[in-house]
Amino acid sequence: MEVKNAPAQEVIDAFHLMWDNFPEPVSLVHRSREVVAVNKEHYMEPGVICARTGDPGSHAGCLANEALRSGKAVVVPNHSNAEDKERLTHWIPLDGCPDYFIHFSIRFRFESDNKTITMAPMTDGHKKIMGVRRDDNT
Repeated sequence: MEVKNAPAQEVIDAFHLMWDNFPEPVSLVHRSREVVAVNKEHYMEPGVICARTGDPGSHAGCLANEALRSGKAVVVPNHSNAEDKERLTHWIPLDGCPDYFIHFSIRFRFESDNKTITMAPMTDGHKKIMGVRRDDNT
């Protein structure tokens, strides 16, 4: 898929250097919500409009505009009923690139002893719940 709002190649290269091996899906997104780069764990392709993936209601709490307006990272704890996990969802604006932000969630579950936190890699089931998968032809 074609990316229309790509930043300078050096920004994309820096994104991959920092985020490719992060164990959760991470995306570099333009203020239009076009995904311009993704790490190795991601299920979307560059060029996709992230706000059009998955359940439309899941984007109601998007705080990208707040992060872009303030120039500061926004982190929100929330619960995913579909995944039965807690999440810390992040929107991090890029210094020097006011139209771009990094977006990801860290998923975890408190175990029954309330002292243990379990973090697990995203499964194909999670990817399907969350939206576009790399092997989808849509």
